[in-house]
Amino acid sequence: MKVFRLKEYSVSGENSLSRCEAERLSAYLRKKKLQNVMSLTPQGIVSKSFVGVIRCGNVQIEILPKILSANDDRREIMENLVYMLSYTRRLDIRTESGARLAACKNPFLEILIYEYASSLFDCLKKQPLRNYVTEETEVNFIKGKLMLPHNVLAIRLQFNPIAFGSQYLVMRILYADDNPDGNDDLAALGCGEYEQDLFFRLRAAPVGLNIVAGPTGSGKSTLLQRNMIKLIKEKNGEINLLTVEDPPEYPIPGARQMPVTNANTEEEKTVQFTLALSAALRSDPDVLMVGEIRSLATASLTFKGALSGHLVWATLHANSAPAIVTRLRDMGVQSYMLSDPELLKGLISQRLFRKLCPYCRVPVKERLDNPAVKRLRTALGDFGVENTYLKGPGCKFCEGRGIKGRLGVQEMILPDGTFLELMIAGETRKAIDYWTGDLNGRTLKDAALERMLKGLIDLDEVERWCGLLDQRPVY
Repeated sequence: MKVFRLKEYSVSGENSLSRCEAERLSAYLRKKKLQNVMSLTPQGIVSKSFVGVIRCGNVQIEILPKILSANDDRREIMENLVYMLSYTRRLDIRTESGARLAACKNPFLEILIYEYASSLFDCLKKQPLRNYVTEETEVNFIKGKLMLPHNVLAIRLQFNPIAFGSQYLVMRILYADDNPDGNDDLAALGCGEYEQDLFFRLRAAPVGLNIVAGPTGSGKSTLLQRNMIKLIKEKNGEINLLTVEDPPEYPIPGARQMPVTNANTEEEKTVQFTLALSAALRSDPDVLMVGEIRSLATASLTFKGALSGHLVWATLHANSAPAIVTRLRDMGVQSYMLSDPELLKGLISQRLFRKLCPYCRVPVKERLDNPAVKRLRTALGDFGVENTYLKGPGCKFCEGRGIKGRLGVQEMILPDGTFLELMIAGETRKAIDYWTGDLNGRTLKDAALERMLKGLIDLDEVERWCGLLDQRPVY
């Protein structure tokens, strides 16, 4: 048997085939459609993109990979390997390395060791700078690398152009939950026993609409996430909970979260959000969570979900819990839906208060001349003042800021028909007096004062969100 051995894309260099053998081999290649594998020329057998063995009669042709040698020459094999590695541009391997390493037992490992040593030697020869050179320049872009902590889930950026060719950047950092199974601890967010009891009552309702209000960055999404996780656990996971969010900010184990991300403008987002909400209502949910009520269409679908026998949770941009009714009325929601306490179950508003550092906070008795302390005594007398603290000078535990973390403070209303009718009629002050009196409700200021008397927040923080201590809450 005649054996011809050659590599891909090479020529055998000889053609000792007889005329009969050549014709038979040519006919075989045509029959098997192997013309793209090899061909016969006067110079010899020419191989193409093929690796393997072709046998025709007493003729056998062996085509080897490019990396191998037709003569089993170790040096040639090493040179081919080095060339292919350098061609990938992933390793800085020079061709001459193959000749030096041809005698190694483990050539590939030796190549890596050799190249690492060569690269290290080259770095040492360059003699890097011993001192940094400070250079000041003005750039129109952010330059450098941002190293994120391990607990950061995502970052959302908002760029706004401002005067003189500059830009105003707002960065929103979303932190991941350390508990992979989902954290349902409302107390860690700042909810007291009063708020936790009301949240339990709202979660236990089989149907109805609960709305969480607050400005951007007030913790609405986190509060809803914790409540949804707790709701799923209370139902032993035997509920179909769907969410419609733009986009989903926090994972909710056990829920099916539907993103709305295929829109650029606010008009497109509203349309896509409405379509996604309609699809969710047709997906047989037990509980529906709406990321944000954006428009009348979204609000109508949200109320429709509650009217059709679902428990619905949603967020809305409003200044306070009573203002939720006013905002929905201004959107165009019909009065008969707003005035039904069996439909509109819960009105919740939240603000994030900066927590005092427990290591450097200062007792009020050390700063009795503070004007805020005088206003506190006017409002509450001397009751509880001794347990109140103010922001300290800062320490190593709070990095010199005097504050350490933030605390959610909630304002919650479980309305009845009278309260809703007063709000729809525009009698806001009467509605609030009725809520705080007949319904034993607590305003945001009352909840903040409770946290203040526990030493968690200071007087200035209460006045920052709730107005002066010696005045009625502003609505």
